[in-house]
Amino acid sequence: MALLKKGDAIGIVACSNPLSSTGRQQIRKLAEHLGTFGLRVRLSSGLYGEAGSFSLATAGNRADELMRMYEDPDIRMICDVSGGDLANTVLPFLDFSVIADNFKPFAGYSDLTAVVNAITVKTGRINFLYQIRHLEDPQYGVQQSSAFYNTFFNDQTELFDLKYRMLQGNFLEGKIAGGNARCLLKLAGTEFWPDFSDRILFLEANSGLEPQLFTFFTQLKLLGVFDRIRGLVLGTFTQMDAEGRDVWQVIREFLPGGLPVVQTPDVGHYPDAKLLKTGDYYSFHS
Repeated sequence: MALLKKGDAIGIVACSNPLSSTGRQQIRKLAEHLGTFGLRVRLSSGLYGEAGSFSLATAGNRADELMRMYEDPDIRMICDVSGGDLANTVLPFLDFSVIADNFKPFAGYSDLTAVVNAITVKTGRINFLYQIRHLEDPQYGVQQSSAFYNTFFNDQTELFDLKYRMLQGNFLEGKIAGGNARCLLKLAGTEFWPDFSDRILFLEANSGLEPQLFTFFTQLKLLGVFDRIRGLVLGTFTQMDAEGRDVWQVIREFLPGGLPVVQTPDVGHYPDAKLLKTGDYYSFHS
């Protein structure tokens, strides 16, 4: 059954750093674009703000706006258009029992890894690592718009189907958790940290070369994650790619021998990225 149909509402929020005033035109265009699909767009009042204008009060306000979206029965999907550093600051203010009772998929990527995984952990429901602003990308917007419509209105799998290759092992199956490596680690030691036992770990990164990635992977090893997972899926590592460097050569020494490892070019920070479903079951075969 398709997630969306004409007449449904979609919520647009910013749980991480608020957008600058220059982002208003892009959000206006995005809202108009979604309107051509027959969607009603509900915009958070906390989308915009000045750099440095954050506090516990503003984090609470952003959380209140997200809760308002969950409590609106007309909204079928919530998409976060922000990024940066502040996403985990909303977590103490969220009522996860209300979210579970009024569930709808939450979509965001990068810093929103913290919120996506926290909601999946607390509700047991599937959420999306995905950036809806890619519908307005100058190069890939048409492609992304078509994939969005086919996936969510026509119940196809265009946004879900990932190209991949096996780097190690012949197959990997299981439920998946993870996201941006830096932002995922913000959840370590909290009630929102996923239980990686018998799970697939997904990792990607925007910034970071070998020294930064080495610290992320060391922390994951110290947490015992690599010893508990069924396998690993590597998305794109933007700065490493730009420098022509291979993340596999960095992470392989952290992994137990024989652990299945998959690499996909389809999930990460590039504007042609597809969608990863946290908490869903994935199957990869050579």
